[in-house]
This record gives sequence, structure tokens and C-alpha cells, in this order.
Amino acid sequence: MVNDFVKRFYPAAKAAALGTKVLPETIITAAALESGWNKSELSAKYNNFFGHKVNKGYKGKAINLKTKEFIDGKWSTPVELFKVYNTPEDSFRDYVRLLTTATRYKNVLAAKTPQQQFIELQKAGYATAPTYAATLTSVLTRIRPHLVTSITGVLALATIFF
Repeated sequence: MVNDFVKRFYPAAKAAALGTKVLPETIITAAALESGWNKSELSAKYNNFFGHKVNKGYKGKAINLKTKEFIDGKWSTPVELFKVYNTPEDSFRDYVRLLTTATRYKNVLAAKTPQQQFIELQKAGYATAPTYAATLTSVLTRIRPHLVTSITGVLALATIFF
């Protein structure tokens, strides 16, 4: 499951990160957590890998779905209006666009490691879960060995063709 997820979506994370200070490891880790490894209805059916909700002025497609939020010290399951994307890559690009344009995420961009970016995402209020950064770090621990495999495979292919 982890290897399949990384193989399928790490190229999108790297492409979305290109030219920004958002680390591809941060992107793929957040996508894995937020989408439940692409098992959530929101990602599998609607290509929304980051739980992006509709905001004021949004004119694209949207879907109402239940979500899990930590509000006032307890978990609840409200129905929210979420963005629908045409492709997973569109979702990955929108995640990076959000992090690079919303001023509340400026400290995420200043962080130099995925773990530091996770902490800054939590401080900026990206998610309501009180253990968001720690959970992302745990997910990264599962992903990291597959990132090496993914990169090694790309390097092996490059050696064959060049």
C-alpha cells in the first residue's frame, strides 16, 4: 500500500514542489495522511488529497461530505463542502498554491525539513487535530524508505537510457 501510493503520487508531489520552498516529502506525507492513502472517498472519487474545502469566491465543482474535526476539545463529524479536482495533480498543485500564497503559512516555507514544516503547518492551523505534526512525522517514517526506492528506480532508469 505505501509503496504503491509513493510510486503513484510522489511524481506529482515533486512536480508541485518545483520552484517552491514546499518540500516534496511534506506534500506526499500530507497527501497520504489526509487521503487515507487514497482510500478516502474524497481522494479516490473526487481527487481531493488534502481535504481542501470550498472558500468564498470558489467557482469550481464541489461535493458535500462528512469530515472529522477537532473542535472545542472534542471530535465531531460535520458535513462540509469540499473542492472537486479533475486530477490528483490538480489537487497537489492547489495544496502548494495555498501554502505559498496564504501569509499564515510563511513559516512553513521558512522551515528546512519536513518535520519542521509539519510543526509550522500545525501552528498555522492547517488542520484541527491537536497531534497533526506528530501524526505527519509518523506517516513520513512509513513513507521514507519508499522514497529512496522510488528515487533509486528513477536513477536506474536514467542510467539505462543515458
